[in-house]
Amino acid sequence: MRKWICLLLLSLLLTSSGCALLDSEPRSMPPQNEDRPKAAAVNLRETVFYLPDANWQSLVPVRMGIPWETGIAKATLGYLVEGSVPEKMLDLGLEPLLPAGTTVLGLTIRQGLALVDLSKEFLNYNPAHEQAVIYGLVYTLTEFPTISQVELLVEGKRPDLPGGKLLSEPLSRKDGLDLEFSAEVRP
Repeated sequence: MRKWICLLLLSLLLTSSGCALLDSEPRSMPPQNEDRPKAAAVNLRETVFYLPDANWQSLVPVRMGIPWETGIAKATLGYLVEGSVPEKMLDLGLEPLLPAGTTVLGLTIRQGLALVDLSKEFLNYNPAHEQAVIYGLVYTLTEFPTISQVELLVEGKRPDLPGGKLLSEPLSRKDGLDLEFSAEVRP
């Protein structure tokens, strides 16, 4: 009797499972997240861009995948130029960091220092936006692990910037931090 009950239970179990145990095709486990190919990440480099908000009051970090290429730091700067900023960034209410027509004439990286040579169109920004422009560049470039400081040139020379900032030394993230607190925010 026990044998019949076991057989009956076994047959009910097989029937309710859709006879998966009797299926002749081998089944594999679905891939885990780390095993799945990242289709969106193939040949893309996840990059953080720093763009000004609509009022130019703050820089906003935006993470986006861009096509990988040799000289990726130089290519990254191209995405900051008016007319080249991806539409999805503009849809977030962000502004282009660099004036239209700005091109990167050269970018070399040595011992953590990125020497960036920009075309003269770079100087066509609003002088009131100077700090955001300079530190948007510095923060974007220092997202790369090989860059800790940035030195800017225009047409191969140290520029006289429209807003009066002097670029006598390389810039880093620590130079651009605004540590002022209003009375309402002070801890």
